[in-house]
Amino acid sequence: MSAKLEAYRKATQKPEKHLVWELRGAGLENLGQGGKPIAEPVPECGPRQILARVDALGLCYSDVKIINQGGDHPRFKNRDLAEDPVVVGHEVSVTVAEVGEELQDRYRPGQRLVVQPDAYLKGEQIS
Repeated sequence: MSAKLEAYRKATQKPEKHLVWELRGAGLENLGQGGKPIAEPVPECGPRQILARVDALGLCYSDVKIINQGGDHPRFKNRDLAEDPVVVGHEVSVTVAEVGEELQDRYRPGQRLVVQPDAYLKGEQIS
């Protein structure tokens, strides 16, 4: 295996920027900027956070409903998406790139995970 592929698999190289598809209102015309994703700086990892690289992402029908309804979607009641946008895509597999100091006993860089899209704690949906 090449050194470049090995570094990718282990997620040892942190890029300066990443691409996001922000939704700022209802409709595809409000997804991204000019029909393209937005480049943003890669955030720093806090003590109780994990920084992960997205390896695969699926858009499902609930994402389509969010795109079509924008701020009228029940999940975003009273939220101005123009000021506080949402990034669609919640069915995702990731590779851990960095682990905050308080989570290092549970996660490690290079670990591959999938995200549970609808999580509940004590009967309440976690957002």
